[in-house]
Amino acid sequence: IRSLDSEPEVIIATGYGTIESAVTAMKNGAYDFILKPFNLDELNILIEKALEKKKLKAMVALYEASNAVFTTIELDNLLEIILDRMEKVLGADESSVMLLNEKKKLAIVASRGLPDEVSRKVQLEIGERVAGMVAKEKQARLLMNGLDKYPEFKDVQSNNRIKSSILCPLLCQGELLGVLNINRTKNGNNFTQSDLRNATIFASQAALAIQNAKLYRNLKSTQAELIQSEKLAAIGRLVAGVAHELNNPLTSVIGYSQLAQEVHNLEEIHRQLPIIHSEALRCSRIVRDLLLFARRQKLNYQRVDPCLLVEGALNGLALEMKKRGIKINKDFSSTPILFYADPSLLHQVFTNILTNAYQVLEEVSHERLIEIKVKTVGEHVQLLFQDNGLGIAKDSLPKIFDPFYTTKEVGKGTGLGLSLSYGIIKDHGGTISVESTLGKKTVFMIDLPLKGNGDVSSTVTEKPQESDFEIPVGTRILLVEDEESIRKLITAIFKEQNCQFDTVADGKMALEKLKNQDYDMVLCDYRMPKLNGIELLTEIYKLKPELARRFLFITGSTEFMRNFDSFFKGNSPACLLKPFTRNELIAAVNSVMRGSVEGHESV
Repeated sequence: IRSLDSEPEVIIATGYGTIESAVTAMKNGAYDFILKPFNLDELNILIEKALEKKKLKAMVALYEASNAVFTTIELDNLLEIILDRMEKVLGADESSVMLLNEKKKLAIVASRGLPDEVSRKVQLEIGERVAGMVAKEKQARLLMNGLDKYPEFKDVQSNNRIKSSILCPLLCQGELLGVLNINRTKNGNNFTQSDLRNATIFASQAALAIQNAKLYRNLKSTQAELIQSEKLAAIGRLVAGVAHELNNPLTSVIGYSQLAQEVHNLEEIHRQLPIIHSEALRCSRIVRDLLLFARRQKLNYQRVDPCLLVEGALNGLALEMKKRGIKINKDFSSTPILFYADPSLLHQVFTNILTNAYQVLEEVSHERLIEIKVKTVGEHVQLLFQDNGLGIAKDSLPKIFDPFYTTKEVGKGTGLGLSLSYGIIKDHGGTISVESTLGKKTVFMIDLPLKGNGDVSSTVTEKPQESDFEIPVGTRILLVEDEESIRKLITAIFKEQNCQFDTVADGKMALEKLKNQDYDMVLCDYRMPKLNGIELLTEIYKLKPELARRFLFITGSTEFMRNFDSFFKGNSPACLLKPFTRNELIAAVNSVMRGSVEGHESV
């Protein structure tokens, strides 16, 4: 009996039995054991109790099933739980969930016991076949012994495999979501009215869970669209700001270079060239900031004095401060403060904050004042930057460090400065915060640990400082660069260095040169046609391994720098980032020639 149906309660009635056989029967799942002759009233009471137990078990199973459908909010997982519980509670061997699709047709979205090709094909109109009629009437149906005896289904083709079925509409607040189908094909027993009642109760719970899961799925989709929309809006703000920041210096570069071509007065040309150079460096700094924001880098820890770094930032902005009539009050510690940090990055943070301050002070008519305090507090160094500008609106304060967020008008900033500063301070193990009183003042507070953060010996060096290094006379250098203007520039730089210099436009041509000639060093771009820089270096390792140690990458590729360590796995050549100055290039080549670059260094 148990092999056919695990649900019935079994009472053993026998005229021959022992205590041992009674115990065995109970162990095997019998509800009770009664010996003949027995009293009929006693038997009736026993049967009533067995039926009550069966009913209670069904209610418990239904309760557990109803709870189970609310354990997940993911629709796919939920549908599997619904089918699993239906089979257990009602003893079904075939089941499916149909939901209304975008065409308002009933489609099978999950099933058990049905072939996949059948599940994929079925799409019913409301009112079509049995499931469609149940959906139309919004009433559950119990079908027994096929469809032949039901006149309302006389035109519906019967599936002879199905012995009995329960179909329940999935309704949520009167709205039709779909239909739940439960079939018995192997179990010859028909479903009962009690099964129908239980299935209807469960279907109402399942419908609510499905509605919640669909709302959650729609919410995730909407959220993804909003995020994408925000990304596009952020990119739009970034592009507008960057375009303005780049267009100003580029206008100067283009304008003065055109004037220099037309002016015949050598003194006037020499006066214009420093302006062109300065504005080009300004463009370089803008691009550098964007790249720094886009990719994190290791910190170049050095022993630094924060007061000197602040002074450096102030010196760099002295002209801007003076033009705007801004007074600077400094309250620095009387004793030197030394700790380990990346001086270049901290200088950038201080410059960003001070730049924001003087731009804000442009809007006020009263005395313009910036106050800076540097002191030690326990094991931390604390820096405070305060201006008496217009302040920051309360609703803007929580977003002030968000990428691309700016309170300035379009074109006056990229919205990257404070976000970049936040990341740099966090990388140092410190904190940066802001307080503001609208119409009165804004204070930026930075706390940095005096002990520094991380391994001081693990560094990535900055570009070499401009110097008077000279390449050894007669040095043979091969330049591999696909940009003709850069080839001409580097050739012109090294022409005055008394070295022999060959140039090629791609890695394949370079390889042919290397097979036939000897060189003391190779300068190579990364992204090139036919054979890129890494592929060329791999071939040089095979062909002339000693030359591979005198190989200098010159690149502006963010992809290359982002994957530098993974490309070389610790055995990294030197790399000089574009754009670079004449002296930076000479210093980098000299450094490689002297063998001073070990491992991964950005020289």
